[in-house]
Amino acid sequence: LENLPEISQAKAQENAALFLGLKTDQLHFAFKGEGKIPTYRFSADETGGQKYIEVTQKGGKILSFNDSRTVGKTIYTPKDCVQIAHAFLDQHGFSCMAENYWTTYQGIVTVNFAYTQGGVTCYPDLIKISIAADTGQLVGFDASSYTMNHTARAIPAPKIAEPQARKLIASDLTILSQ
Repeated sequence: LENLPEISQAKAQENAALFLGLKTDQLHFAFKGEGKIPTYRFSADETGGQKYIEVTQKGGKILSFNDSRTVGKTIYTPKDCVQIAHAFLDQHGFSCMAENYWTTYQGIVTVNFAYTQGGVTCYPDLIKISIAADTGQLVGFDASSYTMNHTARAIPAPKIAEPQARKLIASDLTILSQ
């Protein structure tokens, strides 16, 4: 965000509304966050809960989103939710993101994605997406790690080749990925 311009509260509200598929007048300004990443925070009242979204003051990027509604009966499988989360990232311009793992709790599937560059997973560039298994809707988004860490990296070539590395692994271990 360092070289991006400061945006107005009105522009941040437009960005938040666009991200959520709402009209700008459905969002209410809550406060200016003055943490490590200064933000504008907005809320929207919804039946069954509230939505909260934070937009960076520099660049107008969506930093986080949370929908506090209660999740109903599960319809979507975790695998479905992972696919929905991946499609959401693609739709919002987050390319080269790979699913690392997912968890499920009270009908919400939270998927952790990390940026990949040249086949290398950049774990600091993490985005967490939460999908409600009753409707398949987004109920959580956290791009704070991604926002604070994402950059193009100069990744050096491996010091040893994969076949050599495989020979160094203890025989009682199973290689899941490389």
